[in-house]
Amino acid sequence: MNVSKIIAHGAITATLLTTSISQVLAEEEQYVWRVTTHLPMASPTWEHSLVKLKNTLEERTDGRLVLDLYPADSLFGATELFNAVRRGVIPMALTSPAYLTDQLETAGIAFGLPGAFDEVWQAAHYFKNLGFEEIIREEAAGYGLYYASDKVYPYEMFSRVEIDSLETFEGMRIRVAGVPQTFLTNVGAAASFIPGTELYQALATGTFDAGVWGAVQEASNMGFYEVASYRVQDPILIGALEAYIINEDAIERLPDDIQEILKDTLEDHFWSTTIDHMYREEVALREIESSQNVTSISLPDDVREKMEVEADNIWKLEENKGDSASAAIEMLRGFRNDISKN
Repeated sequence: MNVSKIIAHGAITATLLTTSISQVLAEEEQYVWRVTTHLPMASPTWEHSLVKLKNTLEERTDGRLVLDLYPADSLFGATELFNAVRRGVIPMALTSPAYLTDQLETAGIAFGLPGAFDEVWQAAHYFKNLGFEEIIREEAAGYGLYYASDKVYPYEMFSRVEIDSLETFEGMRIRVAGVPQTFLTNVGAAASFIPGTELYQALATGTFDAGVWGAVQEASNMGFYEVASYRVQDPILIGALEAYIINEDAIERLPDDIQEILKDTLEDHFWSTTIDHMYREEVALREIESSQNVTSISLPDDVREKMEVEADNIWKLEENKGDSASAAIEMLRGFRNDISKN
């Protein structure tokens, strides 16, 4: 082979190699998404949900999808997340359906209704096996969003004072979000909302007598038991207190295999995180009762009786918000009838 042929052969080989490398790089392009939330980094959900999801997606996509995480208020306020994702300013956020009730008629049901579930498995069954998740996901799709619940778990109250009667409960100033704000107000409390990042100071100064923020892990990690040492062990509700919202155009810009991995991972994440959270709740409860001087109490009978009445009223309010809400409540009533002991 003469020199000119060798040079030509080398040039062709180099061209083919360059083309092959370019194709691989194109196929393995990295997608970095800015993702923010309403939760501070002190929240256990930051580590055990957001960071967990980030790591799982990076592993399953071989590093092609990377979530760049930002804590509460670093990019947007809690009530701004829906519009930020809807408009494509950021592709994804972990928010709470409590902040979405003006947009999605089933958001209040997603957050959780008092009296709906007695145990976590019931809520998980309703969301995933009976089909409630598909109802709210269809609603969100109308705004160009993909909706995925993070997990289901109890929503518990902590208090600076022992609640020993309805008289004590009435007039208590309680921080709460979503549907429970109306519910606790109707029971007799002065319920209102402030961001969770402001709650410690509000409790410490006596601005609030009690608060509701997740359950044991959340309250403990945020330091709330330091200023409110009574844990009310009767949950206000059990629901999906956090959910991921993702811009559908951002999803469509991903390669098909990453789209599939993302959605499959979110489904796996719901189940594994729900179970993991239940385990961590038990561990955290033992710890706070032994080392933080926290007392677990039950609500007195007169408070519970009034809550039962008001829970029924809340269900009716949510049911009347529209066809999707009505279908979701009908499904919930059917489920409750199926497992009723009466």
